[in-house]
Amino acid sequence: AKVRELREGGAEVAVPSFDHGAGDPVEGDIVVTPASEVVIVEGNYLYLEEEPWAALAGMFHQRWFVDCDLDTAMERVLARHVAVGRTPQEAQARVDTN
Repeated sequence: AKVRELREGGAEVAVPSFDHGAGDPVEGDIVVTPASEVVIVEGNYLYLEEEPWAALAGMFHQRWFVDCDLDTAMERVLARHVAVGRTPQEAQARVDTN
């Protein structure tokens, strides 16, 4: 619904932010205004060919997929967990269950 509101324009749209340190989205934390020329939408589901996600494909001017091997991705997840204050052991446990 938020992506559709942005595409239709004319009004501010409040969208959630996400901080890995906090762990949960903060609803309405980012306000996108009609003056915004570029809006980046990020998420693992944006390429799904299942509804409701498939309906989003036509709403974007561009879609990019950043690919990396699984080992690199897991190293990055580990580093991200450590960066927000988890011990290396806690971080590894989260990676192992990711």
